Amino acid sequence: PGWVFGDVALLFNSPRTASVVAATDVVLWAMDRGTFLKFVMRYAQGARALRFVRKVPLLKGLSDNDLLRVAGRMPERVYADGDALIKYGERGDEMYLIRYGKVRVLVPDSKGGRIEVAILGRGQFVGERSVINDKLRSADCVAQGKVQVVVLKKRDFLDLDNPLLAWMLDYDAVSAVLKSLPAFKKLKQEQMEHIFDRFEARQELYQGDVVLSHGDLIEKIYVVKMGEVHLLNSEDQQVTDPAFVKEAGGFTFFGDACLEAITKCPYTVRVASEIAHVLSLPRRQLDGFLGALGGGLTSKGQLLAALRQCKSLQALREEDVSAIVDAGDPIRYSPGELIAVANPTMAATAFYLVRSGELLLLPASVQLPANITEVDVTQAEQLAVGRLTAGGLYNEMVLSAPAAPLQAHLIARAPGTVVTIFELASITKALGAPGGLLHRGAQQQAQQQQYLQQQQQQYLQQQQYMLQQQQQPQAHLPGAVVPSMAQ
Repeated sequence: PGWVFGDVALLFNSPRTASVVAATDVVLWAMDRGTFLKFVMRYAQGARALRFVRKVPLLKGLSDNDLLRVAGRMPERVYADGDALIKYGERGDEMYLIRYGKVRVLVPDSKGGRIEVAILGRGQFVGERSVINDKLRSADCVAQGKVQVVVLKKRDFLDLDNPLLAWMLDYDAVSAVLKSLPAFKKLKQEQMEHIFDRFEARQELYQGDVVLSHGDLIEKIYVVKMGEVHLLNSEDQQVTDPAFVKEAGGFTFFGDACLEAITKCPYTVRVASEIAHVLSLPRRQLDGFLGALGGGLTSKGQLLAALRQCKSLQALREEDVSAIVDAGDPIRYSPGELIAVANPTMAATAFYLVRSGELLLLPASVQLPANITEVDVTQAEQLAVGRLTAGGLYNEMVLSAPAAPLQAHLIARAPGTVVTIFELASITKALGAPGGLLHRGAQQQAQQQQYLQQQQQQYLQQQQYMLQQQQQPQAHLPGAVVPSMAQ
């Protein structure tokens, strides 16, 4: 008794999403859509904003019931031309959704004035950053002409316990930070999502909690989605360092120096606000990815991650793969320079890792003049059957398969191309002896391949024998045994 159902379909004029069947005898009060809407529009606070908020990207993760709840908490407000919705430096307790009109966004300049950086219009939020990350307003927002908004209080917004909405807010913070870093400025949408998936789960920290201690290794990028942090020096005194703690899109971040090198933290980083939500991305999660972005493989960690792509090396210990990296010979090539020649009469004895630049793969059928060291890049591009960029491996099957010739000529295409050449002899030596781990692994795989070939040949012989018996039937004495090829 007292329950209401069917109201959402009336509000949105949409098909029913479920069937309702009486389990017992019931008495119902029914209301048609016209009467229902008149009642809602007259008495329900914020109902006129309901259809509007349903189209807002930031709220798309909410269910119909959540939308009903949030719309009921969004009163309307009207501003005249020149009125300030938001003032620079204020604490943000509200965000505004523009229904009609335009809002100018002004930030302070170095001369004490203000400069216009954006104009916001219908369907856009104003002031959501300071509500989400609990920081002071970073700009003045002023009405341009008459402006009508609906208002969402901070406490009501934070009460929206919706996993998809939380994911969208996390993604907003991460993308704002990453796009401010040189290594990620040209990220595509799918690349951004790929990196976002590598972030560790959001931490909820409280005032006084330590994120990093003085002397800790900085091995992660930290994004403060909500809240504030302070820096303390070795004498436990509060300091500021804009080169260490930075801002992007209204969000604080630090630790980005680990993209270049793993170093010790010069400060203690402590939560200053009552609560803070912190996202972190381990540097190791980016080792292979950074090379693919075009910056090349510059650190040993990136080289290790690239070699781990090779199945033959995945079973080796970290120190063994590290020894292989040290055994490699990095060489810089100019565009058009020949790196390796596919010789059908000579078995390959090395594999190749592109550290920077780009390689062209020419089919072995292309005849190259004897003793040639350089080719025309334009012609080579027309004949190429493939390309390799930073992080790419070629001929790694030489580690596990019997010796075979290269299948393509390798030619440097881009300036600054650096390729590390891993000779089998150097790898075997690095792992201990000719009977080392890698050599034994290759032997075992070769033996397994040989065994499978023998089994296949035996099976074919059996099939051939049975076919012959069917074509030329013979009489057998009772108790005679048909010979088996398996014997």
